[in-house]
Amino acid sequence: MTSYIECKHMVKKLKGNHVLNDISFSIKENEFVVLRGHNGSGKTMILRAIAGLLTLTKGEVSVNGLVIGR
Repeated sequence: MTSYIECKHMVKKLKGNHVLNDISFSIKENEFVVLRGHNGSGKTMILRAIAGLLTLTKGEVSVNGLVIGR
């Protein structure tokens, strides 16, 4: 079984503003990924969603096939 993280159509709205707007990507086992962007671009929100510390407005995050946050 291959380990992976899969993010599908992640949307997060805070106070009417889109912090994450339809973000999708997958990370396979033994892959290195860098989150890069300006301040306030949503890097921390993506990591919080993967860790299960953030409830998404829409979309889902799964780690090894298990949906996070439900």
